[in-house]
Amino acid sequence: MATIVLVHGAWLGGWVWSRVVPDLWARGHTVYAPTLTGLGDRTHLLDTDVDLDLHAADVVSLLECEDLQRVLLVAHGYGGAVAQRVAALAPERLGRFLFLDALLAEKGQTLLAALGPHAAALQTRAEDADGVPVYAPDLGLLLDGLVKRDADWVEDRLAPMPAASYTAQLDAAGFFTLGKPLLFVTCADGDPAASAALARAHGFATHEIAAPHLPMIAKVEPTAELIDNFARQPARTLQPGGDAAGAGDTSPAPAP
Repeated sequence: MATIVLVHGAWLGGWVWSRVVPDLWARGHTVYAPTLTGLGDRTHLLDTDVDLDLHAADVVSLLECEDLQRVLLVAHGYGGAVAQRVAALAPERLGRFLFLDALLAEKGQTLLAALGPHAAALQTRAEDADGVPVYAPDLGLLLDGLVKRDADWVEDRLAPMPAASYTAQLDAAGFFTLGKPLLFVTCADGDPAASAALARAHGFATHEIAAPHLPMIAKVEPTAELIDNFARQPARTLQPGGDAAGAGDTSPAPAP
């Protein structure tokens, strides 16, 4: 079975994966769901130096401390850019990547630039948190498609996102030529800023699921099954430009 590291998106924390993790355990996988500095249960560490590079260092430190090898890195939302940086820092520890309604950037691009016209909406939520520039949560994106009980549960756990994460240039040299299996999953009712077009342009396998931006909350079993299926597929079947999980189909492909 696979070793899986789940990287959460903006305003979230490792808690967002708490419903998917037990399902993946039951399928035989080893699973880690770290919380990035300044978010979730680590909000007390929010500071002006918290940025994308520090978030990537959070994940790399986990990989090294636990001596993880051939990892399936699953990255959601903002976590997509974190995964790109992790790949530049520790490529030898990573086996394949699944990007879930994620944000990607070209080498040297800032995430604000990667957001394109969607950056303006983010900047309207700029705030100051005890001297740290942050962006308030996008409640529309994060809560749409969730039943009220789940929306309340998520909203209670959201944290401001350090603005520095969006302004530094992404140093992810060689990411798009890693030669490792890459799958980009778009949520049909998810983030309009997700980088599906960039993923397709670089030959990622692609797939779409009928879900909002937080499928790990709204569609727990299908999300776990999608990750499980991708983990089990032989690398030779994941050809660049292919559809590893049946793009356009709302259910994951069966495991071989």
